Parts: sequence; C-alpha cells; structure tokens
Amino acid sequence: MSITSNLSGKLPRSKFPCGVDIFVTTWYLCCTMEKLRIFLNSLLRDEQAAFAIACGTTIGYLRKAISTGTELGVPLCCDIERESAFRVTRFDLRPDNWHRNWPDLIGKPGSPPVPAEREVA
Repeated sequence: MSITSNLSGKLPRSKFPCGVDIFVTTWYLCCTMEKLRIFLNSLLRDEQAAFAIACGTTIGYLRKAISTGTELGVPLCCDIERESAFRVTRFDLRPDNWHRNWPDLIGKPGSPPVPAEREVA
C-alpha cells in the first residue's frame, strides 16, 4: 500500500485535463524538494536571501516552489547545485528526468542510475 493510497480519502483530489492526479503529482514534487527545504532552513535569513540572489531568484520564489511542488527550471537547478556547493544537486531536484536534461551526466561518477519510466494512468 502506498502513502498516497493511505491519504486518498483525506485530501481533496482533482485531475488535470490529461488525467494526471494533482494530489499525487504535487505530493511527489514536494518530496523531491525536501533536500532544498532542509538546506535553506540551515541558513540564516540573510544567508537565504543571498543564496537565492546568487541563484538568480528570490527566497520567496524558492519557498513557494517548495510549498507548492513547482518543478524548478533546468538553469535554476544548476545554479542551486553550484551555489549550495553540491549539498543540493540537480539529481535531487529533478530525480525523474535529470537524464533527459543532462544526458552527458549519464554514467558519470556521482550520477544516480537512470530512473525507470513512470506509468501514466
């Protein structure tokens, strides 16, 4: 039994026109952002703002993306990886599709295995 099936009767559910379950999609994306949330929380408020600026964004945008499960853009993932000194990697932020965005990293030391394709209901 998956965690999403345990919550299925407790949270409102909706579907995109293509049939993708919004709850499951948002829950999954929020979980992939957990490492970024932990990293940001380890910084002082001024350090958080400076980190976001160095990444070309704002701390407000990063916090909103974490809370809503918004998938971050490819360039921003690279900036976060660089500015966090690899404490948050592009693999952490894009675990399902990193291999499509950075195919040159497939099989390189430190790269995770290429994920299996997920079935779309």
